[in-house]
Amino acid sequence: MFAGSGEAAATGNVMGEPLAIDATKTGNITKTASRWSIPGLCVGKSAPSLVDGKLIAIDNSARLYVIDPETGRTLTTKKLGTYCTGSPLFADGKIYICENNGRWYVLKLDGDKVETVHQTRLTNENVFGTPIVS
Repeated sequence: MFAGSGEAAATGNVMGEPLAIDATKTGNITKTASRWSIPGLCVGKSAPSLVDGKLIAIDNSARLYVIDPETGRTLTTKKLGTYCTGSPLFADGKIYICENNGRWYVLKLDGDKVETVHQTRLTNENVFGTPIVS
């Protein structure tokens, strides 16, 4: 299981800490279920998403992180814009992300790199949600 946090990290006095938890553990798993964490990375508004075997997380300043879900190692990053509260949507082999200021991105993973397929902006519109597909 993967989660993000934009509040005080469990380890130390930094803000934010995305983490991986072994959901097969039972009982008091406080000290035994943590697989990895990244203290200081604020992923508190947007939920991480698993895409093609990689974890995609967007921090509170709209920087996208591609993370190895097994180790927690950051593979690459891509600065998007300023602020993003919606979670990434993966559909049709692409990642769809919208920032709060209306800027939309269509991205694609190419190995450990992130390619911008398309970018646009909704003029005079704020977006506080996550893209959906039906």
